[in-house]
Amino acid sequence: MSALNASSDQVTFFSTADLSGLVEIDAGAGSDPGGGLTFEGLVAKIDPAVFIDFETATFTNGAFITDAPAGASLLSAQNGVFIVNGSTLRLGDEDDILGSVLIEAGSSLLAYGDSPGMNTITGDLTLGGQGGTIALDVSFGPEGPVASDLVTFGGGLSGEAWVDVNPVPSLVGPTGPDLI
Repeated sequence: MSALNASSDQVTFFSTADLSGLVEIDAGAGSDPGGGLTFEGLVAKIDPAVFIDFETATFTNGAFITDAPAGASLLSAQNGVFIVNGSTLRLGDEDDILGSVLIEAGSSLLAYGDSPGMNTITGDLTLGGQGGTIALDVSFGPEGPVASDLVTFGGGLSGEAWVDVNPVPSLVGPTGPDLI
């Protein structure tokens, strides 16, 4: 475990960072406005459980971060998750974000894994300008959609965004053709 000071801790992982050996990074208890975790231009899979007590999480400059391992996990940033500057955060089927989320124009929150699932954002969802994207799985059967991702949020919704539908194989089975 790496424990940081209980004050304005800033940790940035740049595009060449190797996260494979990380076990736990703890920013310390408290609510300091400067305690931030940043992924800058990094393309990687992360386990959100490794990053503890950060007040913000920022994905910037083309970062493409996949929330792994599969299954339910939590990304916690009490003062906000910021997906900006052409970056993408891809959640799995049952991942949650504790805090508010800002998706800037040109950036994406992909709420799909391998099948339709449910993701929760506990705070506000702010869509900064036109062109941010939220992507969802939808399973189509012969009569139309039979299952889809669900993203819920516990706060307000503001702004505009694109909704990208990712067709996945139907859950209908042998009674009808799978549409992809």
